Amino acid sequence: MSARAATWLAWSLAGLSVVMFFAGVVFASLAWLAEDTPSSRVVIDTVLYAPSLAFPVVGSLVASWRPGKAIGWI
Repeated sequence: MSARAATWLAWSLAGLSVVMFFAGVVFASLAWLAEDTPSSRVVIDTVLYAPSLAFPVVGSLVASWRPGKAIGWI
């Protein structure tokens, strides 16, 4: 795989992770609204889970700078 293709793939997967995160937030918000959960709970849970986005972003950085290193793809 060329370095350019690896970079494109890495950032595409990171973007997909971000989109899936926000889709999960939307679905969780809808579920919490159906259960009459306070809106503060939605905000707290979103803030607690947001750092999990660091893993795909850092992995994309590593994979785009060093496509041959397997650690970025994990």
